[in-house]
Formats: sequence, C-alpha cells, structure tokens
Amino acid sequence: MLEKRGKGWLVRIYLGRGEDGKKKYFTQMIYAPTEYMARQMEADIRRKLVKPAGYRVAVHSLGEWFDVWLSEIKDTVSYRTWKEYESHVRKLKPLVGDLLLYSVQAEALSKRLAGQFTHLRPKTRKNLYATLKTAVREAVERKLAPSDALVGFKLPRVPHEIRRTLGRDELKRLIEAAKEYRHGLIIRLLCVTGARLGEILGLTWDCVDVERRTITIEKSVDTKHRVLKGDVKTPQARRTVELDDETTALLKAVMPSGKVVPIHWQKEKSLVFQADDGRPVKYEAVRKTLRKALEKAGLPIIRIHDIRHSVVTLLLSEGVPPILVANLVGHNVGTTVNCYAQQVRHGKGLHL
Repeated sequence: MLEKRGKGWLVRIYLGRGEDGKKKYFTQMIYAPTEYMARQMEADIRRKLVKPAGYRVAVHSLGEWFDVWLSEIKDTVSYRTWKEYESHVRKLKPLVGDLLLYSVQAEALSKRLAGQFTHLRPKTRKNLYATLKTAVREAVERKLAPSDALVGFKLPRVPHEIRRTLGRDELKRLIEAAKEYRHGLIIRLLCVTGARLGEILGLTWDCVDVERRTITIEKSVDTKHRVLKGDVKTPQARRTVELDDETTALLKAVMPSGKVVPIHWQKEKSLVFQADDGRPVKYEAVRKTLRKALEKAGLPIIRIHDIRHSVVTLLLSEGVPPILVANLVGHNVGTTVNCYAQQVRHGKGLHL
C-alpha cells in the first residue's frame, strides 16, 4: 500500500502472520517528488522484503535479525562463544537494533557506536564490534542486507600491550610460595607445563600416568561457566606433557585410592581438581591463590594466563627451538613465535 502523507508517502507492506497469529506489517515513510518515483521506491523495498519464491522475510530491523542469528548459530559454536555473542547483542541492541536491515550502512553503524563502550577494555570493545560485523555479514550473504553494508566499517584499534612475565627464578619462588595453599598444585602445573588454566582444570585421572610421569591434555573446562568440555581449544592443543619427579609425586599423593567417584557428565572419569560441589574448581579460587602466592614470594601481581606467557618467553629466551615450545603449550609454531615471544626478539648487527 502507498498512501500520501503530508510531504511524503507512507509505505505499508504485509509480511504475513507472526508466531502469535497476528498480522505483521512493514511501514516506512519515504519522500519523493512524484507518485511515480514513490511507487518505484516502494517496489524496491518490496523486492528486498519478499523472496522470489514468495517467502516473506519475518525480520526487517537489525535487532530482530540479531535474535534470528543467535538462534541459528547456537548449535554451531561453543557454549562460551554463544554466551559471549548473546552478551554483546544485549549491549548492541539499544544502539543499533532499530536500524532497518535492508538499508543498513556502515556509516549509520559507526555513528551510532561513536563514543560508546569507552569504559570497556579496548579488546572487549573490539570484540563487540566484531560480533556486530559477523551478524551483519551473515545477513549480507543471505541477501537480507545490502552487499555494501559493511564497506568502511572498521573495528576499534587495540593498542599493543606487553605483559609482565616471570623469569626462571621467579617461577621457582612462585611454586614454592604456592605449596601451602589448597590450589598450589594447580599453580605448579601451570608453571611447569605452560598449559591454559582450563586444560589443567579439565585434567582427569585417566589422563595422568604416574609411571611414565606424563599427563595427557585432551579436554578442557569452560572456566567462566564451570563446564567440562569434550575437547580442547585447537587440534594442536591435544598433547602429552612429561613432568618432573616432584610434580609427579605430588599428583600421586593426591590420587584417590580404590574406586574413583564418577561425575555424571564425565562418563566414569573423575576430575583431578574438584570443588566441594564436585564441579570444576572456580576460576576465582585459583586467581586468589595465585595472588596470595605472588604476594608471599614478593613478586609483581600478574594474571593467571601470564604464567603461560612466562613459560613460553622463558623457554624461547633460553634457546629452546620454537617447535618444541609449541609442542609443550599446544600451539602451532607461528602462534608461539608471533604472539608469545614479544620480549625475546633481538637482533645482532653485522661485524664489518
């Protein structure tokens, strides 16, 4: 329907019935000098809203598309990734959710987001923009949004940050200081293996071989939601790590004797590190242990993941081949060198 309204024209297009059985319409005011031009604009809008086969698009705003997109990708990404997308969408909807999907443009997106989320860490802000870009790109691929919708849309710049790492002696002091705490063995394993926290918390007793002095990393824990995942982050992360005698002895000392009490989601496999409720240990509990141990050892406060940075940086600085370091921490060689060895790079001038 096209109806003259003041200086413009009201376009009203029937979209069919919603899930509640009520009729749904798309309405928009357009401005054109003649009725002929207005009808051309109406026809263009109708073509974008109605598929050739006659299927009427049920979404016409970016906010509605966010809901459809989240629903469709739920079974294609990890639970943690989906929850992160969901969190981002909640923040984005109030700012860009009312924009019309069929005419959305990068300029409008950038203007709506200008000056927003400045209280967040640069990386978190960039991830928000990336989620928006991913959702809109999917709409473009389905021809629900203009092909040039993202042309000129740029992600915020994240300044490069060099994290403080610990040296060999400092790692030894940290391990020694952590001994008296309940989760000190977790800290020790992080220091001697360079593993991710989720990998250590996801360690089960069937993956501990005290005779061969090894642990096999083949699963991990979502540390935010305390959920044991059936796999590790990347194919390279599946690996076996040799341990020193003292670490092996400490694991053997806490190994349960007799029948291991199974946890229902582990299929008869018991976690090495469990909280009192039988679930994986809380991230916050390990973080507090690390902080106490660092303070006791007189070391600077660092993040849990910075232990991993420390191990990689230390080994590379001592001349251990990158391939061996990558095998230890479960990376490909490129990632190990480019992302974890910022403080190791040095060059030697020519002696002429």
